[in-house]
Amino acid sequence: MHGCPASHDGGGSVRGREDLRARLKAWVLHEAESGRKSLVELWARPLAERVELGECLRGLEFRGRVGDGCLCFHCEHPPAKFRKKDALTLLPDEGEEVDRGLAVQFEEHDPEKKGVLLRVDRFANGAGVELPGAGVWRLERRAMEMEGLLLEGLDTVFGEGNEVVVETLLGKGGREVNEERKAEGERRGEERGFTEAQRRALAQAVGTEGVCLIQGPPGTGKTRVLAEAALLLARKRCRIFVCGFTHRAIENLLLAIRELDREIPLFKIGRVSSETQAQDARLQVLRKLDGWRPPPGGLVVGGTAFVARKPRTQRMFHFVFLDEAGQLPVVHAALAMTLARRYVIAGDPCQLPPVRAGVFQDPVLGSSIFEHLARFHPFHFLDLSFRMNEGLCSFVSKEFYEGRLRSADSAAGRRLASSPGQVAEPSPIAELLDPGHPLIWARVPHRGRLRASPEEARVVADLCEELLLGRGLPPEELAVLSPYRSQVREIHSVLERRGLLRRGLCVDTIERMQGQEREVVLISAGASDRDDLERQGSFYYDPGRWNVALSRARSKCVLVASPELFRARPMDLEALVAVAHLKRLGREIPRVDLRD
Repeated sequence: MHGCPASHDGGGSVRGREDLRARLKAWVLHEAESGRKSLVELWARPLAERVELGECLRGLEFRGRVGDGCLCFHCEHPPAKFRKKDALTLLPDEGEEVDRGLAVQFEEHDPEKKGVLLRVDRFANGAGVELPGAGVWRLERRAMEMEGLLLEGLDTVFGEGNEVVVETLLGKGGREVNEERKAEGERRGEERGFTEAQRRALAQAVGTEGVCLIQGPPGTGKTRVLAEAALLLARKRCRIFVCGFTHRAIENLLLAIRELDREIPLFKIGRVSSETQAQDARLQVLRKLDGWRPPPGGLVVGGTAFVARKPRTQRMFHFVFLDEAGQLPVVHAALAMTLARRYVIAGDPCQLPPVRAGVFQDPVLGSSIFEHLARFHPFHFLDLSFRMNEGLCSFVSKEFYEGRLRSADSAAGRRLASSPGQVAEPSPIAELLDPGHPLIWARVPHRGRLRASPEEARVVADLCEELLLGRGLPPEELAVLSPYRSQVREIHSVLERRGLLRRGLCVDTIERMQGQEREVVLISAGASDRDDLERQGSFYYDPGRWNVALSRARSKCVLVASPELFRARPMDLEALVAVAHLKRLGREIPRVDLRD
């Protein structure tokens, strides 16, 4: 099954410490070179094409400074593919330069106020930086320059005192368990009403003296299990370091721990997404880990892997928790693992894989840390989804989890509410929103569309209008997703013209939605050019991407797509196998044929 772990060793085994180090270094250098090459190729494209690809944002009007080092701009368009903390360059809108401007990081976008916040990157700019003034500006990608940090971190991983990290990555040891703590975790799980799978995972996480792997498919309570485990250990005076692929994952876990206990000390290294939320959660912010002296007793600290890149004379923590480990590269995980000798590693390799700048031809170390360690260790599979109803869960389970995932009783019967106080008039839109069909295909005929379909955008807008205005669905319970940023912009534009944009309404790419859920999800495929679909099949038809898309909804998911989507035959074998998932989707779920 694509993307899901196996508990046995595969081909390309690592032969020893020096082989491991050489291959991890090769990964870092390959990613850095691939990133530079991709950026140069991007900059060589015409400006209009970069905008179309979502890699450049034009028309920013400077409004002033906000807070500590933030710049506020007005922008009529959605913020391309940019996400929080992306490295960008701010330049005059009409200039030809792409890499000589003000180095900034993307902070946030407010679609209702059409505002964009950027943070000046003081480290990249140096002293005496000149801030923007009046006029129109644009944003371009710039290099992240992580190569030096990662190589410095590798020196730490293979330095004195970190033998346990290297041995773990080589698949040696890591199976020891403290039976007393394990039994305490089992009792805690029973007290909290956990499922059998959750209890086993919690017990192993609390009791491990080496490695504990937990696979958490969509909505199975992975974060709750991790929060309970971290809290139980902290109450036993343990210090826990929480790391993840994104700052959102780190903060979500810290906030989940705070919901369980108002007193346990919680810390976040670096900036937080919301100062107000951090204050409400009594989340203490640290500038850096170096030089910090932890208070006595148990505590939890969250931060990225890079805070652990420098060598230390002693381990500061008893446990490292790695969340979103299905997206965390082995190198990044290894840095964080130097902070302790016990590891609780949770994620879902059946969803989106690690983000890579290029194709690294290493069958072992080119994967995520979860997939790598699952070659040596058994993993706990959380088998009940508390998110998806039975209709949604059954297809996702069959296609991506070999039928092992089931809908919990509390979620199985969940249905989209009908129109309040009235009987819906028969129409294609009413048929698509029939609560009796949790997963349904809106068949929109069009051909030759590369990455944006106005035909689909109009159907999506009709569905949004009925859901938001006709049925009173709160905007924060609706998400509109597409594989392409161009289609996201198309939909955004149509919704804006029809006055349907609302604060809380999510209109974004599939990648940005991982780790979130909504009551209703609309997926716009956006493409219908069979030749183009075949060329980019490995991206478009990636099962992890479609698993994420189809598993975000609690009660209703509508796929808005052309039948051409199911007719592509990529030349790449892996992409050809991946297409089979969508072809079964087209054959098996109900559909409504639409005409302009």
